[in-house]
Amino acid sequence: MGSGCDVAKDSSDLIIMDNDFRSIHRAIKWGRALYDNVRKFIQFQLTINVVLCFITILGGATVGHPPLNVVQMLWCNLIMDVLGAIALGTEPYRKDHTGPRISRKDFIMNPELWRQIVLHSIYQILVMVVLMYFGNSMFATQPFNLITEPKDSPDRKTVDTICFHTFILMSLFNSINARVVDANEMNVFKTLFNNTIYWFVLSAEFGIQYLMLWLGGGGPDALGSKITGTTELTVSQHIVCLCLGVSVLLINPLVKMVPRDKFVWISMNVNLEEDDDQEGVNRIMKKLTTITQAAEETFRKEEENE
Repeated sequence: MGSGCDVAKDSSDLIIMDNDFRSIHRAIKWGRALYDNVRKFIQFQLTINVVLCFITILGGATVGHPPLNVVQMLWCNLIMDVLGAIALGTEPYRKDHTGPRISRKDFIMNPELWRQIVLHSIYQILVMVVLMYFGNSMFATQPFNLITEPKDSPDRKTVDTICFHTFILMSLFNSINARVVDANEMNVFKTLFNNTIYWFVLSAEFGIQYLMLWLGGGGPDALGSKITGTTELTVSQHIVCLCLGVSVLLINPLVKMVPRDKFVWISMNVNLEEDDDQEGVNRIMKKLTTITQAAEETFRKEEENE
């Protein structure tokens, strides 16, 4: 605390500037809030990353081009990095939080977090795969060949726009799921209106997303369409995209019903948090020492033979 000795302060991760015990309570309270906010952001970001990487590699390897162009991928990265951090990193402390004490040895990536990331990623990948490979027969005026059809053809651009719009809507609605990280809490609307910043950012994301679709509404040859890679969608296509986006809220209770024990193995074997820098340096130094000793031994034997 404020009156502590300099040695204790230098060895501490957190220094409370005054001698008020209420400051200790606030530090613990907001420390827990930050811990939860980091988990919310990681859950949101990793889900988008897994889905985006998978469909990009799959689309490029099978049909010759990913369903999202460069501008759309940049928009996805802006949502999951900067805007996601602002929205989920500003969540306030919950007064009804009754979780266990957080130890310094506890991992952020626990089985509950892996369950959310893995299962939501699988669901979104399935939706995107169906749209990528069967969207030409569901939304195009006439079915087309996924490989030979030009990228700028109206039908292909419509299918790609639906893929892009659906992916963004699923990600935005999944951010509501990410706001509740309790293992067995089914109600994601429990903390619906406790963070004004979140809703401001989410509204801005929806506004920019629909602005990109509006810019593409001037036809495939319009400048807005060439920049954003989007085209005009019909009312029924908008409804389909919106329903698929909202569906991530509907499957979240099913995800929470899956036993967490099935994801303990991932939590224990996929370690994304351990700091291996010093360990890696030690391994390298040991190898260099071994190589040096072997070289010296070889030179010594050569000198003895001479």
